[in-house]
Amino acid sequence: MMFLSRAKKILLSATLATGIFFGSNVADAENFRDAEYFGSDGLDLINAAPAYEKAFTGKGIFIGVLDQPVNFSHPKFTAKSFSEIIRDSRMSGGTKGVYDWQAVFHGTHVAAIAAGSRDGNVMHGTAFDAEILNAPFNTDYAVDEGQRETDIKDVFTPYLKRGEIKVINNSWGSSIYLDEILPDDEIKKLLEASGEDWNMITDAIESAILKLHRGLKPLFKSVAQAVNAKRLTIFAAGNAGHSGSCLQSQASWFNDNAEFYLLNVSNLYNRFDGGNGGLVRNADGTISGDWLLNFTSDGVKYLEDSSVAAPGTEILSANSNFADDGQAYIRCSGTSMATPFVTGTAALVQQAFPYMDGKQIADVILSTANKNIRLENNFRVSLRKDIDVDNDGNKNQKTFLCVYYFDNKERTEDEVIADLNRYVDSYRFYAEKNADAEIRKAFKDVLKVVVERHGLKVYFQTPLQSLIGQGVVDAGKAVNGLAALNARRLNANDISTDFGEKIALYTVDTKGFDSTWSNDICEIREGKLAPEGTEPDLIERYNYYHENWLSKDLTDYNKAYWSDILTERYVAGFNADVDKDGLEGLHVGLKKIGDGHLTLSGSNTYEGATVVEGGTLSIDGKISGDAYTLANGTLAGRGTIDGTLFNRATAEAGDSSGGNLTVGNLTSSGNLVVNVSSAGNTKFVVRGTANLNGSTFVVAGDKPSSGEIVALTADKITGNVKAADSSYRVEIRGNSVVIVFG
Repeated sequence: MMFLSRAKKILLSATLATGIFFGSNVADAENFRDAEYFGSDGLDLINAAPAYEKAFTGKGIFIGVLDQPVNFSHPKFTAKSFSEIIRDSRMSGGTKGVYDWQAVFHGTHVAAIAAGSRDGNVMHGTAFDAEILNAPFNTDYAVDEGQRETDIKDVFTPYLKRGEIKVINNSWGSSIYLDEILPDDEIKKLLEASGEDWNMITDAIESAILKLHRGLKPLFKSVAQAVNAKRLTIFAAGNAGHSGSCLQSQASWFNDNAEFYLLNVSNLYNRFDGGNGGLVRNADGTISGDWLLNFTSDGVKYLEDSSVAAPGTEILSANSNFADDGQAYIRCSGTSMATPFVTGTAALVQQAFPYMDGKQIADVILSTANKNIRLENNFRVSLRKDIDVDNDGNKNQKTFLCVYYFDNKERTEDEVIADLNRYVDSYRFYAEKNADAEIRKAFKDVLKVVVERHGLKVYFQTPLQSLIGQGVVDAGKAVNGLAALNARRLNANDISTDFGEKIALYTVDTKGFDSTWSNDICEIREGKLAPEGTEPDLIERYNYYHENWLSKDLTDYNKAYWSDILTERYVAGFNADVDKDGLEGLHVGLKKIGDGHLTLSGSNTYEGATVVEGGTLSIDGKISGDAYTLANGTLAGRGTIDGTLFNRATAEAGDSSGGNLTVGNLTSSGNLVVNVSSAGNTKFVVRGTANLNGSTFVVAGDKPSSGEIVALTADKITGNVKAADSSYRVEIRGNSVVIVFG
């Protein structure tokens, strides 16, 4: 009975996730790795403990959970002070706020994964101290498997009225996939005429969608409202085994802001319930295991740059019907369960960096995702469900077995079948441990029928990025700040020619807050999807598209497969956008504005300029390019600038506790600050030439009444310098600048 009951709930989860799916005290990190931490079977895979060690637990943060109603009387929520349902809903024909919790379990399970309290019992959520604001997706809920009866057209409105909400979890989506749309002759003609005009391409596709699915127009509008309001909407990819994600996740096809304010999440095959197999995180930070994704999870084709993956297989979380079931926790699977791990991580990032908006939080999550994955098998398997809708609105479901090989080695059908049997023999299914053999036999029978009726779809040269995007979400690394300056998440407005060569600038306003980015920050450059492109990951992506879709005859749109045509149009539109934005091949730099103190302590390899226009930017690690101080900005630190420091405002060597600032060359007409204490003084170490004409030396700290200090050394010094006040004088002596007191 227990297995049947649980299986029913899991089946319901999968149904929801393919229709409208609902797809502290600081201590050492090891102290957090207790039974409750491991209880959900997801937190260690996303490296959550190091975030908790730094006191990032979600405290003071509100997250949105757009889903079924959440049962806040569950023990995992009762300690929360401000968590609540913020939109009216009911069971069909019932009283507002009164629910059949057996029918509407999904929202409670999802919410506890995101932010269930850490109370010493069973499991806890990712951001366990965060508060949850739950907006039920529908007005009415039916008892029969919790299916919706009345849609709310403006699903995000409650969150748009709440300024404290930056992040919204969306473990739901339509059962519509771009590669399933069968456009009529009118749409095909429009596509043929569109050429590389991305707006015409997307208009044609949107026309096809709305013609076949008229009820989606309000939902399109609602998603657009959320991303236009700069809220980070985190969506479940879907559970129909497609190469790409469901329609809501693909909103960037129809709204430019969705490219930056929407994250998409696929579902890893994580180890669960004390079993063998599945992915685990190792002590060296790598992730290893037998199979990459759950066999129901959608891939992330077209969304590689805005997707991550998270554990979503047999996740243990809160049971909404705990009072009647006598069982407080149940296991469920799906991208619905993977998504709140990312949402919880976003809450931790928001706590760590309160000045960041939704896009910047997404930038951090994407740039810190874990790509260090070692797999025992070089393919993934998915059970793909297609729902074709004809012009009369009739639906026909087809099921395919898909095998995605990570190489381009040709295989016979017998070899593919042998791989499938090996997959089934080693894959642990959602069943009690002693039922695995029976489940495997049943699944092999299903595979045989599927292959006989519909055949196999086999894909080659599949890159991991087309399955898990930028990698596995890493909470411990994310709270250390940005790890890449990504030109693909910028636009033409971010291009600058003011700092030497033409570059793209990533701008951050710290808004009076102090924080440290300790990750090593690299740069990701823009490029085209082409066989001989400039960026290795985009070449890899193109080869996957070409091998499986573009290598066919696409000259006759009436004979070509729609998915092949769609891929061709996407590549053309992607490359046209690259030309239009003008970012291709540009190095990326960092610009800090606003009050507050930002410290970079990593060994950073981005090659664009580092610019500080407001507040203080400390280089305590290393940067590769040039640096500039402007207006009210101060560049400080005890690290190294490999390029030239152009100081037009203020530069400071070290701080009150000491440290020297090392630069390649120095061109200064502003203030140069050195710190003095009983332990000595800080100084500028210039490896090359220091052009100091017009510079003023400022002494901070306890100035001695007599004596002298060396404030700067260089291979060569030119220009005239002066003191900030009359209590000392500044002299250039050969390769040094000396400050004389008294």
